[in-house]
Amino acid sequence: MILTPNPISSNKFSFRGNTFTADASDLGRAFSLSRVWDDACDEGFSIVSVKTGRAAVFALYDHDEDNEGDVTGWLFKCVTPGLTHLKAVIFND
Repeated sequence: MILTPNPISSNKFSFRGNTFTADASDLGRAFSLSRVWDDACDEGFSIVSVKTGRAAVFALYDHDEDNEGDVTGWLFKCVTPGLTHLKAVIFND
């Protein structure tokens, strides 16, 4: 079963195409990742639409690194049925 991990408002993100983006520092100190499914250890978060009040759950699937091996961003895919075309990127600023 999909959980609703750490919900955060969609107004904290920019949205273009099918991708939500945000700088980690803009999400606030309370932002963190937690379990996406009740029977697995995958981690992610939820974006709650300011328009509809509905939550879309995003699971971490990869990260980007610079030439020195420092993480520059975390990549998430939406696992909510009907919304799996959505993605999210959180930049490590």
